[in-house]
Amino acid sequence: MGLTLTRAAQWTSSSTAKLESTPLNESLLKEILDFVEKIGSKSPQEAGHVFEEPLQWNTTLVASHFKAGYDIRDSIVESHEKDSEGKPLLQLSPPSLYVRNFSQLSKLLHVAEDGKLQEVQACLEENRHPMVNILGWNFISKLDRTGSPPEVPIDASEEDVKVKLFILLQDIDKKILNKLVAEISEQVQLDPTMVTKEVELLKQCCTEGEERLLKSLRYTSDFEFSNGCRAPLWRQALGEICYLVIELCDGEILNITCSSAGVFLNAGFQQEGDESHYERKSDFYEDLASLLKSRSPHFAENINKQNISFQLLTHLKGLS
Repeated sequence: MGLTLTRAAQWTSSSTAKLESTPLNESLLKEILDFVEKIGSKSPQEAGHVFEEPLQWNTTLVASHFKAGYDIRDSIVESHEKDSEGKPLLQLSPPSLYVRNFSQLSKLLHVAEDGKLQEVQACLEENRHPMVNILGWNFISKLDRTGSPPEVPIDASEEDVKVKLFILLQDIDKKILNKLVAEISEQVQLDPTMVTKEVELLKQCCTEGEERLLKSLRYTSDFEFSNGCRAPLWRQALGEICYLVIELCDGEILNITCSSAGVFLNAGFQQEGDESHYERKSDFYEDLASLLKSRSPHFAENINKQNISFQLLTHLKGLS
């Protein structure tokens, strides 16, 4: 339920965005469900920490689903457990549900039984930035400035427990993302090795003179992960491998995403921290050469003159 997990999820493009029905989202929801169900027994101190703001969503649960541990008055349900101000840590006023810590969230999923995955989905859809609810804007802003949480003493205060909870959420983020990346890599059509080979071949086309097919080609990031990808981990979970900026001899500059499903134009990098540049702006193409042929008459006309290298690339793809 951390920041990178909300980014990795696949959302519909409507104004009231929902999680798409995809294998990746299903895996994501199951991993989050597993984490929440176990946090009470594995990390009781962190599970008991009261959120800065409750997680709120519309539920299908009603008063009859709740038994011991709750006060029930007609359709209204309140947990016996309260925060320091006397507010219940769980409150149901159908269909609205409010949950104020992971301990109550875990108990709620037990109550939901077969519907617990749907509750996790509804919670994420109606709380797009759960870390802000859980830890608060001030805490998140402080982390953004310092880059890392402080050391936590053994005799942890309330603020220290919040830091421990952040570290716990950060760790589970990374574990789930790595698992999703591994699942994606088993289903790829393109892989980092093939993309790298094609990029290197295309760089040879960025020469001067009559044989020049492209003006320039560069990666947007010099950092390469051990798996050969240059995309951030949370984008790798979506199958993305790397991002390129290619200047055509025809004058156009292309911003390109290479992914396991193919290559496509993205919105371009406008400013630091702007995530809108990841948005897909074209159809998928099976490789870079196919996309470039569709955008550059010069490239399409002259590629056949240097066809030997690309015939070799096609052969290599057949062997991969």
